[in-house]
Amino acid sequence: MSQPNTTPPEKAPPSLGSTLFLSGICILMGGVVFLIGIGVIPSGRADPSAFARLLAIGAGLLFIFAGFMVIVRDLGGARDKQELPANAPLLFRIGEQALSIVLLAIFAAVSSIIAFGPFFASGALPDMTRQMGSFGAAVFRLINGAFALVLWYAVIYLVISKLKKRSGGPQ
Repeated sequence: MSQPNTTPPEKAPPSLGSTLFLSGICILMGGVVFLIGIGVIPSGRADPSAFARLLAIGAGLLFIFAGFMVIVRDLGGARDKQELPANAPLLFRIGEQALSIVLLAIFAAVSSIIAFGPFFASGALPDMTRQMGSFGAAVFRLINGAFALVLWYAVIYLVISKLKKRSGGPQ
């Protein structure tokens, strides 16, 4: 006679269908935005700037990689914001570490594009300067610049810590 399932419902792993649905929505949304960014799907603007396209590409990639992260973490056995278990397949453990670095780097790149790109130059994105004004646009860029620097520092720190962990060095 088999024992009843004693796993509490909140600790039970999500079903494969819910994992694929959630990650599929992320990948689909990111794919649409990415295709708009590269010009396959028309954006409705007469002539979007190159930096606006870069921003759309970055946002699309962010959603695509977030969808892949959901798949890797769920199939690898991570539960309730925990690390992947030590007995997870090597492909999932390496993929989760690589995806975490890539996601953080894309966040940093999008903030860098906003902060350091010519977004608020005349004619680049006139809607933004009209809505925020010159002072508001400058403050927005300054905040994004600080955020980008913190994120790039976090990317470098994460890469170094993952390499030290792999080599067995001090944490």
